Amino acid sequence: MKLQPFTVSSVLVVLMLLAPGARATRTETPSGGLANLVSLSGWLAVIWGDGPPGSNVNVEEYWLTDDNGQSTQLLLSEELTKPWGGRLALNQRRVTVEGKWTSIAVQGMDAAILAQSIRLEAQSRLSPAGDHWVTGPQPWLSILCKFSDVTAEPKPLSYFQGMYSETYPGLDHYWRELSYNMINTVGSGAVGWYTLPHPRSYYVYDTNGDGKVDLDHIRAANDCTAAADPFVYFPGYVGINLMFNFDLDGKAWGGSGYMTLDGVTKSWRLTWEPPWGYQNIGVIEHEMGHGFGMPHSSGAYGQTYDNEWDVMSDHSSGCWRGSVSHSDPVYGCMAQHTIAYHKDHVSWMPAGRKFVAASGSRATITLERLALPSTSNYLMARIPIPGSSTRFYTVEARRLVGYDSHNPIPGEAVVIHEVDTTRERPAYVVDVDNNGDTGDAGAMWLPGEVFSSTANGVTVCVNSATSTGFVVTIGQGAPANCSFQADFSFSALQTSPAQPQAGQRITLTTRLLNWGGASAPGVTVTLTILNDTALVPGSATTSQGAVTGSGPLVFNVGTMAYNQPVTLTFGVTVSAQITSPTMLSGPVSIAWTGGSLARAHTVIVNGLPVYLPIVIR
Repeated sequence: MKLQPFTVSSVLVVLMLLAPGARATRTETPSGGLANLVSLSGWLAVIWGDGPPGSNVNVEEYWLTDDNGQSTQLLLSEELTKPWGGRLALNQRRVTVEGKWTSIAVQGMDAAILAQSIRLEAQSRLSPAGDHWVTGPQPWLSILCKFSDVTAEPKPLSYFQGMYSETYPGLDHYWRELSYNMINTVGSGAVGWYTLPHPRSYYVYDTNGDGKVDLDHIRAANDCTAAADPFVYFPGYVGINLMFNFDLDGKAWGGSGYMTLDGVTKSWRLTWEPPWGYQNIGVIEHEMGHGFGMPHSSGAYGQTYDNEWDVMSDHSSGCWRGSVSHSDPVYGCMAQHTIAYHKDHVSWMPAGRKFVAASGSRATITLERLALPSTSNYLMARIPIPGSSTRFYTVEARRLVGYDSHNPIPGEAVVIHEVDTTRERPAYVVDVDNNGDTGDAGAMWLPGEVFSSTANGVTVCVNSATSTGFVVTIGQGAPANCSFQADFSFSALQTSPAQPQAGQRITLTTRLLNWGGASAPGVTVTLTILNDTALVPGSATTSQGAVTGSGPLVFNVGTMAYNQPVTLTFGVTVSAQITSPTMLSGPVSIAWTGGSLARAHTVIVNGLPVYLPIVIR
């Protein structure tokens, strides 16, 4: 049975799976009675309940299951779990809990236990997912189940089978990209539709008399897996997506459960999905993330689904970013990447790609983009907060590539999270303007900007951008001494057509780009006309400033800030006297107050095409 979450003296309600009719064994003090201490040992697991996108409905529940398969609801305070690193650190771990029975009893089930102490047992490392290592093959099974009084089949079986595809936007493709190929879903599949033995009201009903219906996770999981049992061998899977043909209790659910299937007893990754949950693959990705042990993240505003940088928070806003639909025509809105803290939590962050700031240190590092990294630079930085083993900052670089572009993140920037692992949502986006919007300039740290926490002795300077990341200077207990300079090294030169012939007109384009942290005042670009060409009168243009001269051309651009490109163009006519392949060149000089850069426009006239041989074996 399932109890609706509630608060008792700032105590959070928590939940896991309960076998039908199971009642926890309790050990009481000699005097007996519900008010006396009991001691329970078993496996602790978490289930997260998520309302539809935009609803901000969320529930976090936990249960303790002993070795006999009997489960007991816990009321577990945040303070009680802090010595162990927080409740998340105890998820899918073996623990011993001491506490008192509450006076609540529902449907003949024993009352919940208000925990007064909790201890992590040494053998918890025997748990299949106890160390939060999520690596290697992760095959999931989708089971399609119909309530006996609802005949609808919202999607065909082929839809669910195709959902695990190894190509975009399939789940295997998605999780390979997010995990840097450390996991895959090879071997996943789908079966059904199967008709459950009872109507929806048997599985979704008011379990605690509060006037609201609740999903009975146990009944739904037991009957749905039993329906599929003759057709599948469950030990071949690590996770089960339970797909239902009608709404549940207004939520989709994800987490884990300690169950025995086909003679194997272990912690299974589980989700419970209503039709709106599998119509958009991003919801499935979010709930599977819970199955892998990832919690929610958020802003620091008391909300749950407001972190636009994380599939484990707001996984849908990017689907309509810029008033343009980015959804897949078959599988709907897909999710972006998860944040660096979560990737590290499930062991997808290689040790050599994680920079950890030492106390009293200052270092300048290059952060590679979190999605589809193309260099061996750091993927994240972790900055400890002095005096705490559970509080720290993370720093990551985000660029519009891969799933960070399919469901576009708000922009290209450095993103900082303040993490406290003992919180219900450990990671909070650092949003300097504190306006409740994690997708605006206040949460995007760009070259020239500095994050500073005087109280924690932390400074992060964003020095400049690279082609695939950002250069940052991190100070921990020491001044960062931010040094910002203009950087025009990523300016691009282009000619069109790329392979001109003698007598043809060419358009030459210079795209100026300052990716440094300092504005560049007094920008001047001097363009020398290519040899054996003649300037086309009136063809020189600039998107900022003015142009003078004709040989060379001088573009007076003025001041350029970070990532505010300026485009310069001019046209020339190639001499008709050129009869053989000839390379033409014209120097380009970019100068600004405090620096300069030399480039050149080059083009080959009358170039000969080269055809490579075709080798057939």
